[in-house]
Order: sequence, then structure tokens, then C-alpha cells
Amino acid sequence: MSATIVVGVDGSEGAVRALEFALKEAQARHADVKAVAAWQEAAAATSGVSVTPILRKGQAAEVLVAEARGAEVLVVGSRGLGGFKGLLLGSVGQQCAHHATCPVVIVPNGGRQG
Repeated sequence: MSATIVVGVDGSEGAVRALEFALKEAQARHADVKAVAAWQEAAAATSGVSVTPILRKGQAAEVLVAEARGAEVLVVGSRGLGGFKGLLLGSVGQQCAHHATCPVVIVPNGGRQG
């Protein structure tokens, strides 16, 4: 059985650094890497709505836009820096809004004001 290194990924800068470390460690140990994205089901289990988990390798906005082709709406959270600085750096939500072929809803972070 092959050795395995597990790393959590969510697209954040910290997760990218963790993945880079895991890849180097896997090379040194001749191991495989499992990149794991986790989410809490919120009310999905009791909503009566079918939820299909999808994990794709790639840049977050590109993957989301590709998965949203033919969808009624694409929904993303607001996690970026916001304001002018966010516009300069770009964010997943902004990229999705620009490139998606369906309406995009960017849900603001409820605990954040400013």
C-alpha cells in the first residue's frame, strides 16, 4: 500500500502553501497526496434538496464558471478583501460575475461590516 499525505484545500493562500508543502513532502516520501475540501452541510440534510458534491482541480473561479454552464444561478460567498484593493487583486466572485453565462449571486459575509 502506498503512503498517503492528506492536505486540506479551499483556495486560500494558506491552503495553497499547505498543498505546496504536502507535495514536497510526498516527493520526499514517495507518497500520494489526497487534497480534501470539506464543507458543513448546513440545512442540506433536512432541506429536501438534492446536493451533489463536486471536487475539481483548478483555479476556483474557472472551475465554478465551468460547472455553472447551463445552471439557473451561480452562488458564491464574499470572502475577498473588498473595496478598491479587491478590485485590483480580483476575487473569485468578481471573476465569476464577469465570466459566468448565468446570473451570479455574491452572498456577503454576515459578520463583516465596512
